[in-house]
Amino acid sequence: MNDNDNNNPGPSRREFLWTLGAGAPGVTLLNAAAQVAVPPTPPSEATGFKEGGDPAYHHLTFDAVTRDHHEVTYEEVADAYGGPMSRGPLVSVKAHPELVWSRPDMGIGMVANPLAFGIGTSPQMVRWQSVERSLLHGYLPIVVSRYKDGDLRFEQMLYATLLDGGDVKTGREKQVAMIRMSAFNASPTEPQQAVWWAFAPAAVATTDPPPYFWSYKLFDVTGALPTVTDQPAREPDGVWRDGQALLGAYEPGPGVAPVAYEKAVRFEMDLLPGQKKNVCLKLSTNKRGLTTEELVRLRRLDFTTERDRRVLDLDAVLNRGAKIRVPEDAVNNIFRAQILYNQTQMVQAADRDYYMPVQASAGVWPWEHMHQLSALDGFGYHDDVRKSLAYFLKLQGRRPPNAQVKSYAGFFPSSGTFEESGWEDDTDSTIYGVIAHRPESKAGTFPNWLCNTGCVLRLHAAHYFYTRDRQWLMSVAPALIKGCDWIIESRQSTMQRDAQGEKVLQYGLMPAGQPYDTPVGKGDEFFYCWTDGYTYFGFEHIAEALADAGHADGPRLLREAASYRHDILEAMRRVRNTDPNLPVYPEKIHGPEGWGSFGSGALSLVHVGLVGSSDPAFEAMEHYMKEHFNLNVLGLTARCHQDDKGNRGSYYVTLTEDVWHAAWAERGEVEKALLCFYSNLAYGVDKETRGAIERFMLHDRRYAPFFMDASGGMRICNMIRRTLMLEQGRELRLLPATPRRWLEAGKKIEVEDVRTYFGSVSLRVDSQVQRQRIVAELEMKVTSPERLKKVSLRVPHPAREQMKKVTLDGRPWSEFQAETETIQFAPTPRQRQVVVEY
Repeated sequence: MNDNDNNNPGPSRREFLWTLGAGAPGVTLLNAAAQVAVPPTPPSEATGFKEGGDPAYHHLTFDAVTRDHHEVTYEEVADAYGGPMSRGPLVSVKAHPELVWSRPDMGIGMVANPLAFGIGTSPQMVRWQSVERSLLHGYLPIVVSRYKDGDLRFEQMLYATLLDGGDVKTGREKQVAMIRMSAFNASPTEPQQAVWWAFAPAAVATTDPPPYFWSYKLFDVTGALPTVTDQPAREPDGVWRDGQALLGAYEPGPGVAPVAYEKAVRFEMDLLPGQKKNVCLKLSTNKRGLTTEELVRLRRLDFTTERDRRVLDLDAVLNRGAKIRVPEDAVNNIFRAQILYNQTQMVQAADRDYYMPVQASAGVWPWEHMHQLSALDGFGYHDDVRKSLAYFLKLQGRRPPNAQVKSYAGFFPSSGTFEESGWEDDTDSTIYGVIAHRPESKAGTFPNWLCNTGCVLRLHAAHYFYTRDRQWLMSVAPALIKGCDWIIESRQSTMQRDAQGEKVLQYGLMPAGQPYDTPVGKGDEFFYCWTDGYTYFGFEHIAEALADAGHADGPRLLREAASYRHDILEAMRRVRNTDPNLPVYPEKIHGPEGWGSFGSGALSLVHVGLVGSSDPAFEAMEHYMKEHFNLNVLGLTARCHQDDKGNRGSYYVTLTEDVWHAAWAERGEVEKALLCFYSNLAYGVDKETRGAIERFMLHDRRYAPFFMDASGGMRICNMIRRTLMLEQGRELRLLPATPRRWLEAGKKIEVEDVRTYFGSVSLRVDSQVQRQRIVAELEMKVTSPERLKKVSLRVPHPAREQMKKVTLDGRPWSEFQAETETIQFAPTPRQRQVVVEY
């Protein structure tokens, strides 16, 4: 989202987080200061790296890959730069309010009982820059960290589990962090002594203050390990204590000698060449710790058995949703990791029957959750989405938007205080309690976007179309109609005419207000791209859903949606630029010309369908993007200029690429779509533990804000889905942007039970090009046949050989275009087989 308009200082999201001690203030996301040309390099950048990218990689640009017909690979894009660091991957149990994460210095992060580790006879800090991390099996949020110190190899495995198993039902279930610390002697000939130190509760200070995931600063470890008293405090009894609280247990393996100090334990071990020894630690994530009886149960937990059970539980989550398997491990692992990480971004409300969706555990922003939850709906996680949607209904009318509105009873707000979660006052064990009271002195300043209501309406509409649950929609319809009527009432305030009787430019738009993270200014700022684009987007979809379900208000709201669209299109017509050096559409209707955050301005018109990918305006937008925000750097489309003196500038990832990728897939521009796709996979998530981030720097991996970015992670999942399957109007397009190498001899593509507005889709493609053929099997469960009229299957041969013959269900089929490698046929509910011969 946008950060801050320098001409109109006010409460941007970054500025708001800065006031809470969590980030650095900045400028608008994408060129917010009316720059027609790329601004001159600031002095602090002039002596450093130039943000235009390495000329050696200029064969990997949008123009170059199109010219050369080159389909990039993940490796060639990912290897160009380091990408974001693995900052704080979460391992918490699904929906549990007490978060657990792996720190870069091998510490264990949590609010209640964090752990710090050191090595050596006198405890020395782990050099966090040298720690390497990965996920178990490449995608499970069970984090393995490794560190070298001479011939010694230190390893840590971390996961979380519920003390008594099962699922989170109330949020009060006892959760424990399970840690295995290992030391290995890599010397082939010499014995070694290894020493692990564990401090609990203790955390080494970093540039990330609580709640740890927001910071726009460059990450660094700034503190030191706790001081250890000269003499051991007591005989080691295997129990972690904090005063009278029983926090957990530690279990030295064979040959490991523990020495207990106050809030610290030293583990000594002698290692023969090639020998490895372990220590297991089990720690409650709640400040109150455990009862005596719970401690007994905790000590019975076997690390390996519980880990294997955790693996089964995580895989069960994946098995409940759609499956996507392609012949590329990086893609598969990124997809599965985002699904699992998102389970920690839905928080069980205390003793209640709904979830609170959160974005990076930092707040609730409906625009973000429109992407997060609708994507999860499309992958079949309907129960999780429905429990999350219930939270928005609890917030309706709780506070006004940052805008000039007459009333706000129907408005759906964003939230930084997590009200109605039940965790607002739990400052001891949850991040939500820690954060909730920080904004008290900043009442009314939390970024509360005017488009929130439209985004919530869009979410509910999508859930209806994915599930076709008419009874559910009717049960929530009163609140949704109330939101629609609030939009209608708000629009009426701008339906004015000038002295000549002509409609004012903002006629029928939403009032002036905060569109995203740009604050309200002088009262003449009407953001028809973002505010009205997304408000209309949700309004039109919920009107269609209510009409489809037979609600009496459906036809009325459809008429209102058509009127709204007409007013937006009229504003677009009147402000459209013809100067090729300016954005086609300015961000707000009262200029100045060229002002604007491009990604969250004109490009949002493409996302919400007000500008089509075949519109000439789209090509003009693409040209402007390349000149101003790509700068010939791979497939990255959202360059943010220098934020402060310690920040050379960054790239916002996924926000704009998601839209560009969809448009290029629709246009059949596969090379551009793939460059955009792999750039996001390479730099939208970290390469070690696959956590999604909001933005990154090309030349400094320490910059990785909003980690975990639930919204960005699910937009990446949607890009993976779109590579294989695209709904365009009433047409289903299969493999529209799939790379050719996925269809090399012997490779398979499998898509299972992906949900659409017309039903579910399963697809299996088996490349037998060694036998001069490719076989595709398609199965559709069509629940709404009126929404699907045509199926188009693209079959890209890995060596670009031309189709010679096609059979459909064993019979010759003539409806194919060899030049575009596509086959067309009518949808049917039965399984279909397509065989392409070469």
